[in-house]
Amino acid sequence: MTKAEFIEWWRQTIHGGQEDIQKKIRWDAKHISEGWKQFDQVAHYTTGEPLILCRLCGIILPHPMSKPNGTNTINRHPNSAKCRYPPASSTGVRTRAMGESADRPYHSA
Repeated sequence: MTKAEFIEWWRQTIHGGQEDIQKKIRWDAKHISEGWKQFDQVAHYTTGEPLILCRLCGIILPHPMSKPNGTNTINRHPNSAKCRYPPASSTGVRTRAMGESADRPYHSA
């Protein structure tokens, strides 16, 4: 799935169809914060809820642009106790990421 296909799919979901959320979540934006290097942007496969996936431990967190905290979560998470576990074999939430094939729940770049 290309980035354009992902964005088109996302806009057809419950979350992606809401104009206020479309304005907050910029899937194609350049991310300046160093914290972004350890995360992939993903979305819940049914609802389209914007999420991020930690490349180190596999945990799924709320997307920073959907919360008032901004990038604080992604900057703090790698040093937190929650990130010291090996990558999860199952996250419990199926997601679809930009650039992934349909048979994979998420990807890491």
